Amino acid sequence: RRLIFFSIFLFSSFIINAQDIWQDVSESSIISSNERYIIPATYKTYALDFETLVDYLGNAPKEFSVDISSAGLPFFLPMPNGQIHQFFIVESSLMPNNLAVKFPGIKSYIGQGLDDKTATLRMSVDHNGFHAMVISAFGTVYIDPYSLNDTEYCITYYKKDFYASNTKVRDIQCVIEKA
Repeated sequence: RRLIFFSIFLFSSFIINAQDIWQDVSESSIISSNERYIIPATYKTYALDFETLVDYLGNAPKEFSVDISSAGLPFFLPMPNGQIHQFFIVESSLMPNNLAVKFPGIKSYIGQGLDDKTATLRMSVDHNGFHAMVISAFGTVYIDPYSLNDTEYCITYYKKDFYASNTKVRDIQCVIEKA
């Protein structure tokens, strides 16, 4: 009984911490001096407690060490429609060990949707901020920093709402396409 109680308590504390990471904010309250490269036609803005996020993600088990759909770390993500969706996540290192040691602040994760079982998640955290991509039967959602190197604010938007309207984004896409 104590083990079950402790497990429920631990799970509940993770959920409470995860919910404190995101705060819905009005875009008009955001003061940013950095350039914006991603400006979708429609999006929702959130304040992000980056330090709490990084601390919380430190609890994620490593990929292949657990069954993600039953023992991953519970994690909540804000959606463009204002809903919060829950995922189980695990750390999924994409870097070779020597680079991971050199750049310990760069982490990547994968996740499986709990609210939407068709949803899969890829996300990363680094000095540039938080990035996520959710692919599901209901469409693709992106979460990106509000502006360049912004760890304080994020935007969440549907893939269908983003098109290269910013000149710099178009220039980058042209360079990539020519390569």
